[in-house]
Amino acid sequence: MKVVKIFFREPSYYIHGTGEVGSLGRARSHGCLRMAPDDVMKLGQWVMEYGGSPEEENWFKRLLHSRREEKVVYLSDPIPIVIED
Repeated sequence: MKVVKIFFREPSYYIHGTGEVGSLGRARSHGCLRMAPDDVMKLGQWVMEYGGSPEEENWFKRLLHSRREEKVVYLSDPIPIVIED
């Protein structure tokens, strides 16, 4: 999973980035929604901002360049995500 992983439903369904952008639009998992890394990063920033847990741009850049660091972010004001097909 690339860049951002947003949990949205039990047992283990996520919105996440993929390094295989050529596979987008085709089934590759059992419920996850895959996005291009740049797009999912923008979505993650938006969710954090409007969910009450904003961070500065440098925070995101530091995480992107760190191969070992992973951050779990809990939103103070969770926002609904509606997925339409």
